[in-house]
Amino acid sequence: MGKVLMILRIMPSSVEIKPEQLKEDVEKVLPEGCRLVNARPFPIAFGIVALDTYIEVPEEEGISEKVQNMIKNVESVSEVQVMTVTRV
Repeated sequence: MGKVLMILRIMPSSVEIKPEQLKEDVEKVLPEGCRLVNARPFPIAFGIVALDTYIEVPEEEGISEKVQNMIKNVESVSEVQVMTVTRV
């Protein structure tokens, strides 16, 4: 089975949430077989710093939506935006 790389921009629920905390929270909820490859802060405006995450997932039906929904349910996350999805 192949692998897919998802690049997601994750917005914090408040200005007080730091990128390091977002990264830790996201890593905790990823399903088995998925891994956070990289994460980079992305300044938005007014002190808000989003997190651009690179997540490797197995190539299987519905995994993309499952990962997005799990991340959206994290308390420190307000929004998840899919930037890119590609096979690796």
